[in-house]
Order: sequence, then structure tokens, then C-alpha cells
Amino acid sequence: MAKNRYTIFHNPRCGKSREALGLLLKKGGDIKVIEYLKNPPSLEELEELSHLLDLEAMEMLRLKDPKYKALFGADVPDHYTALERLAAHPELLQRPIVIKGSAAVIARPAERIERLED
Repeated sequence: MAKNRYTIFHNPRCGKSREALGLLLKKGGDIKVIEYLKNPPSLEELEELSHLLDLEAMEMLRLKDPKYKALFGADVPDHYTALERLAAHPELLQRPIVIKGSAAVIARPAERIERLED
């Protein structure tokens, strides 16, 4: 069994996401990379991410992203609406998200991964 088992919701075009993946690679262990723009999470998976992060779904949205503002203006959605928006527009998901066991962090900065240590 691997010493460390991580899952990262990764966008290879994002510098912060590449930095987090690089840190995970240095740590070693088993790393599952999910390119969430190619394989968007379902509503159920997003709900589980919300639970693992211990965040409301709207906190997982990139509310300051110009695309969010173009699509939704200044609207701050309720939990379920935020999940629906994330499912429809995965590019609005905060990134990178790293999971280890039953905990997760938005790894910005990448050092937040250390919070997942045993």
C-alpha cells in the first residue's frame, strides 16, 4: 500500500495547480490526477467535495472570475444552485483541490497540502 494516497483536481494550464502537483510528486506516493475540465465532476461528486472541504458550495466557486461575472453577475447562489453552476461550468471550480483520505483542501497556496498529513 502506498505511503501517501492523494487525489488532485487539476488544471494543467493553471500555475497554482501545477505547483501543487509538483509538491505532491516530490512527496511521493500514489497520486490520482483528475483533469476536471476534461472529466467534470458530477453533482454528487461536487457535493462530496463540499463535504470533504467543509465548505459551502459557493465557496468552491471562483466568484471573482470574469466568466462567473459575465454569466451570473454579482449573484451569490445558495448551496444547490452553486453545485449546479459548478457542474455546468467546471472552469469556475476553485483549484487545485487536493484530497487525502477523508479530508481535502483548496491548495492555494500549495503548502496547504501539509494540512492533510496524518
